[in-house]
Amino acid sequence: MTPSSSFQSATWHDPHFKEMRIELFTLCEGAVDQGGRLSLAGTYEVIQCPCFPTTVPKLTIAMRLRFWPGEAHHHSVRLCLVSPDGKWFGGAFEGTITLTPPDLERSSAHHFILDVLGVPFERAGEYAVDFYLDDHFESRIPLFVEAVG
Repeated sequence: MTPSSSFQSATWHDPHFKEMRIELFTLCEGAVDQGGRLSLAGTYEVIQCPCFPTTVPKLTIAMRLRFWPGEAHHHSVRLCLVSPDGKWFGGAFEGTITLTPPDLERSSAHHFILDVLGVPFERAGEYAVDFYLDDHFESRIPLFVEAVG
């Protein structure tokens, strides 16, 4: 089987692909970066709670960004927890990442891990985590909080 001509032209060397992108954005029970290897434990999108309001002891947000040498500099990042009514809650988590490529001839990955402690949920519903890079919205992942019991 031969790939289509459009697929063949879409390579890592194609200038249209040379922009930073998110390869992984998830909630999990824990994450660690060991020498450039991102290890995740228990990814999920649903939390079940016996009553409301409640507080979840810890949410871990893990992300893998793909970037090219021309994007290697400081970037502002912001992660926001979003309630079912679309409002931010729990404050925004803001910081700066410095992207440093190990090789100037190829793309590289940057891992970003954030542990959020004591997350309050007032009620069941569809919550979310929003990711901003350099003050531009990039992605959203859902978090479904359900009542059980």
